[in-house]
Amino acid sequence: MYYFRFNTMISTVLNSSTSIFKLAEDFVQSRKNANNLALLVEFLASKSNVNSKLTNCSILALQTIFTHALSERSNRRGEDFGEAENKYHEWIFSKYEEAIPLLLNVLKGTKHPYSVREQAMVTYVNLIKLESLYVNKPDSKDVFCLPKLKYYNLLKTVVSSKKAESRKSKVQAKLLNRLSEFTALHDVALQTWVSCVTLTKCDKKVPTETKMSNILQLLKTTAIPSLSARDKNPDQLIFPNRAKKIPRKFFSKKLPHAIDGVWDNIKKWHHTESTLHETLLLLIEKIMDNLSQPKMLTDFLMTSLNYGGALSLLSLQGIFNLIQKHNIEYPDVYSKLYSLFTPDILRTKYKQRLFFLSDLFLSSTHIPESLVAAFAKRLSRLALTASTTDALIIIRFVGNLLIRHKSVQKMIHNPDGGYVECDPYVEDEADPCNSKAIHSCLWELKSLQNHLVPGVAIAARFIDDKLPTVEWDLADVLETKYCEVFEKEMNKKAKDITLNFIPPTDEVLEKLKRTWLVHVGTKLGSPLKKDNNLNHG
Repeated sequence: MYYFRFNTMISTVLNSSTSIFKLAEDFVQSRKNANNLALLVEFLASKSNVNSKLTNCSILALQTIFTHALSERSNRRGEDFGEAENKYHEWIFSKYEEAIPLLLNVLKGTKHPYSVREQAMVTYVNLIKLESLYVNKPDSKDVFCLPKLKYYNLLKTVVSSKKAESRKSKVQAKLLNRLSEFTALHDVALQTWVSCVTLTKCDKKVPTETKMSNILQLLKTTAIPSLSARDKNPDQLIFPNRAKKIPRKFFSKKLPHAIDGVWDNIKKWHHTESTLHETLLLLIEKIMDNLSQPKMLTDFLMTSLNYGGALSLLSLQGIFNLIQKHNIEYPDVYSKLYSLFTPDILRTKYKQRLFFLSDLFLSSTHIPESLVAAFAKRLSRLALTASTTDALIIIRFVGNLLIRHKSVQKMIHNPDGGYVECDPYVEDEADPCNSKAIHSCLWELKSLQNHLVPGVAIAARFIDDKLPTVEWDLADVLETKYCEVFEKEMNKKAKDITLNFIPPTDEVLEKLKRTWLVHVGTKLGSPLKKDNNLNHG
């Protein structure tokens, strides 16, 4: 009965944004209105509350009340409070503990729009910041006063979206993007990586694809602070701390340990193709350089290399980083690279990355000429069916191989190389060294000299001239777009061609135009009579 009457009172009092803000204002002015806090907490907890505008107002009102109440006690720190005063503040904090999970309920619910859920998240962060500032004990052993469990619950809520919601809207992506404004700060970033060690574990329940994707997106947008960043921006903190700046041990021990723990958990997930793709990007762009033992990535990258397509390409980049920075040797890495050059790979958004990596892999002058010849031949064959922009990249790439490896230049004019039907090159051979490409010739480049697009035809003519001593810069063509090729062709000045008739003068053309317009107008039933209307017909 009491619950019913209390709910009735809530619905009567909290029926507009003005009345809600009035409750917060009255609370701040006098403690006689302390029950206003209970009304607002109960309103936020009510399951019948579906009014998004009122929910948003109640969240802001609670933030106002708790900001005032928590700071009030802190400002009077050192005073000898009586029993009644202590009970009052204990009651305030109990209501604070009730309100905190209610904000998470709004955040993870789907009945409110993004703006309300965003406000719930921002208010949640502001409140735990207030708790850190005014409530946490000053003699805590930790440097940061950040409420770790509450922050972990926030991260858990943000990444645990429903599958249907994730597909139908961009709300989750927006929330993660909004959260990234906080995770860019040093102290929040450190605690995020520590919290994600627990968040990424899958002891019994396997995480869903949506949750895995959300966690990966969270990690992608979370900074990895460094000592240099700390020294450059020592004030980039949000929570109060007991040191002038973050201690060095956080960067040398705690953060690397957390990153290692996160990776150990992620690699054990049952990945889908989509989450594996996101994982490889995260690994290459952020995690790899911060692992304590990057050599342990070998098995994971070699397994991912067998997936083909973009996944193989990203794995290859990780392998190259390990070879370059840690002197790790991979078996058959050139065969894997060779197998990636198919028509399908040219339709992915990572093809520029493939050419860039291949150029680095083939930069050594100590690799066998049969291997270089196989790449030159396979790419030349690929250029025959490639798009205009891809053909330009391939031509420059093959040209660089010929300049770099002079022993392969004999493929340009090899009289014994055959032509089309009798080409000795074995296209289906998996091992590039056994493809017999070195015994072939580059007739494909000769064929490209008859390409429909003049730019491609001109680029392929380099084999008819003496090769330059300096390689072409691939960066000039890697980002070439169709519109640029079209614009370049349009801006070319055409040569005057001798004609077998005399071109008409402007006066003759004007008469012809008038005659044509009158003829057409008559057929349509509305002959054009006036000269000043001809240009508007």
